[in-house]
Amino acid sequence: MVCFVDLHQVFVQSSSTGEIPEPANRTTTLCSRAVRNPNVTVIKDKDMEDYLLANPVIAREQGLEFYAAAPLITAEGLNIGTICLLDTKNRHFSEEDKIILTGFSRVIMSALEICHSSISGFNLS
Repeated sequence: MVCFVDLHQVFVQSSSTGEIPEPANRTTTLCSRAVRNPNVTVIKDKDMEDYLLANPVIAREQGLEFYAAAPLITAEGLNIGTICLLDTKNRHFSEEDKIILTGFSRVIMSALEICHSSISGFNLS
């Protein structure tokens, strides 16, 4: 999933299922925690329990056992969202996997910056 975060909500922009849920309250999502971390966040096994207790919607609807997220960081250093992986099964997530996920986050940000540059340079006159 690719999610963007503002002060109050989390907006899912892309999902492997193709379904885009309604914006979620920032206080009830794993993404809101991961976006504050400058590095890859990995939550699994027993650590997931603490997060799910704080996020009963996730526990009830998805039964998560694994979550990994890399922040989407602007050129100015602002974390504006995450690219994340979720699973109902516990997964091993190596250092190489973290590097790959970080690479995907950089590709997303490069594409966004190119789009922003082309829109900013567009003159209506």
